[in-house]
Amino acid sequence: MLKEAAPSQRLGRPALSFQPLGLEQIPQVRRYLKGWPYRTCDATIGGIFMWRDYFSAEFAVEEDTLYFKTNYLDHETAFTPPLGPDRRLGYERIAAYCLEKGLPVRFCTVPVEELEILQEVFGKDRLDMHAERDWSDYLYNSADMACFAGRRFSGQRNNMHKFEKACPNWRFEIIQPENLAAARDFFLAYEGQYVKESDLAREEARKVLEVLEHYEAYGMLGGMLLGEDEVIGMSMGEIIADTLYVHIEKASRRYPGSYQMLVNQFAKAFVTPQVAYVNREEDVGDEGLRTSKLSYHPVALLDKYTVEIR
Repeated sequence: MLKEAAPSQRLGRPALSFQPLGLEQIPQVRRYLKGWPYRTCDATIGGIFMWRDYFSAEFAVEEDTLYFKTNYLDHETAFTPPLGPDRRLGYERIAAYCLEKGLPVRFCTVPVEELEILQEVFGKDRLDMHAERDWSDYLYNSADMACFAGRRFSGQRNNMHKFEKACPNWRFEIIQPENLAAARDFFLAYEGQYVKESDLAREEARKVLEVLEHYEAYGMLGGMLLGEDEVIGMSMGEIIADTLYVHIEKASRRYPGSYQMLVNQFAKAFVTPQVAYVNREEDVGDEGLRTSKLSYHPVALLDKYTVEIR
């Protein structure tokens, strides 16, 4: 157990060397994600690369372990849990790096299950930790999202019926190279009408366009909801292990029930027998978004902690 902070010389290794994260690192990062044992969205391609600029993410790779350094919610330096075969050693290496650079030893987006490892490494009495409720992930049963069965989802089904009445010739299409331009045109129109004037919303809008422009590099799964020849909504995400992650979900509000139909059709298109859960990410403290996400009856809220070592 690391009871006293140790410089990198104690570990017999040079300090970690961080560099800016760019799209060219997607293939390198992707291979580390399958080893992450939790279902939080922070260890996904979309979760990492769509927010790399907002959080000033930098990365380092040492001895088959991937490290990320970020400027997290308080704009102070923090490190996400290391992705590699020995996370305990990874945490020690981060602590050594912080000591050499004169930084507080601070970790962010730490799943609740990971706290036990931090306690083993640093000692339970040295951890200052708190959950970031605004950044808790909403996790759903995949069958619920694909079927909306039972009385609990009567509201969603009613809204879908309203959508079908307002747009009887609707259809759902998988996003492919030949219809990417239509998806981009939809989002440009959506952005001009609906995007909020916060730094977070503006950055999300920039990265949605980046995903569409570099769709093959991101390796996203995507679908569009259409009425006649008009795009009404689109969703994009990815599958890792048994979870479908929804990174982008946008729909026109001119059609009642468009969001419920989009959620349902995206799940129908991409949920397989191996996909048990759908992660629809955080509400970032938006009360309207929180009410909406709770109305779909999540099976769990995946809390994530910020932890500082005293």
